[in-house]
Amino acid sequence: MKKKSHALLLGLGSPILSDDGVGLRIAEALKGRIDGLDTEKSAFANLEILEKARGYSLLFVVDALLDEGSSIGELRLVSPWEAGRHTASSHGLDLISVLELGRSLFGQEMPQLARIYGITAGCEIAFGKELTPALAGLFPGLVEAVAHDIRAFLAAADRKGQ
Repeated sequence: MKKKSHALLLGLGSPILSDDGVGLRIAEALKGRIDGLDTEKSAFANLEILEKARGYSLLFVVDALLDEGSSIGELRLVSPWEAGRHTASSHGLDLISVLELGRSLFGQEMPQLARIYGITAGCEIAFGKELTPALAGLFPGLVEAVAHDIRAFLAAADRKGQ
C-alpha cells in the first residue's frame, strides 16, 4: 500500500465532545502544511487506525488528555504506557494495542510510533462541536508547537536516513 508521504499525523477525538476533539482539529489545521506529512482523523482508537496508518514509516498521534493536575491546553509528549491508559475505550482496544496488532498482522507495513502529543482538556468534557473558550484561545499556539516539533523530528529522521 503506497502513501503520498512517509509520515502520518493521526488526530484522535470526538467531534461532538468539545475539547475532546482537539486532536481532530489539530490534524485538520496541519493538513498540507508540513512536507512529507499526511493527516488523518479518527473518532476512536480502534481497528480503522490500522488501514489509515498502514504503509507509512512514521506515525504521530495527537489526542486530548483528561488530567486534573494540569492546566487546560498544556501540550505534553505522552509515553506509550500513558497512551494506553488515556486512549482506552470501553468499546475496543487502546491505541498501543491496535498498533501492536497491526505489527503482528502487517509487519513492516506498520509505522514506527514517533510521537504521541497529549493536550490537556481539563477534567470534564462537555457536549459541543466547538472548543471551550479556554482551549480555543490557546489553539493557534498548540498547532504551531505541534508543527514545530514534527518538522524538527522529520528533519532529524532525514539526516539519519530514515
